[in-house]
Amino acid sequence: MDVPSKMKVFCCKLCSNAIPSRHNLWKRSCSPTPLCFLCGIEEESIEHIFFGCSLVRGIWFECCFGLRICKEHIQSFDAWFAKVLSNSGGVEGLSIRVVFICWFIWKMRCEVIFGGKQVDINGAICRIKLTTQEYLAVKNECLVERVSKVEGSVVEVWGKPPVGWVKINCDGP
Repeated sequence: MDVPSKMKVFCCKLCSNAIPSRHNLWKRSCSPTPLCFLCGIEEESIEHIFFGCSLVRGIWFECCFGLRICKEHIQSFDAWFAKVLSNSGGVEGLSIRVVFICWFIWKMRCEVIFGGKQVDINGAICRIKLTTQEYLAVKNECLVERVSKVEGSVVEVWGKPPVGWVKINCDGP
């Protein structure tokens, strides 16, 4: 999976049920209630945070090709994620999009809890789409070989070095 390292670690924690959801904290007597911080209706398990919470369902639909998550068919996050990884062939960047969506749902939740911000689903959708598109573009080297005109001449901004070469970019005198 070709995503930033911090997102790989986050996915490992998700698949191991090792993130501090309210349900996990409540089981360890570190939270007074297991209820979801965002909706306050159901227990905040990993599956609820990412699939069951009414506030995040629209994120999946908007950011992942109209994907509708049926939470009744999801037994555990790790099983669902393994299925996504194995069935993502044919859809460019599907597994990357899924990781980015999970990352930003978690960040949104943390901003509400620790930053005192209001839930902003539309803002989260915009951030997810923009960040994912930029990442995929760079990953696919769509933006790498841009050229710009400087005083009538064409200057190459950056290009991937040939195989076997190392390119060192440095700024300054």
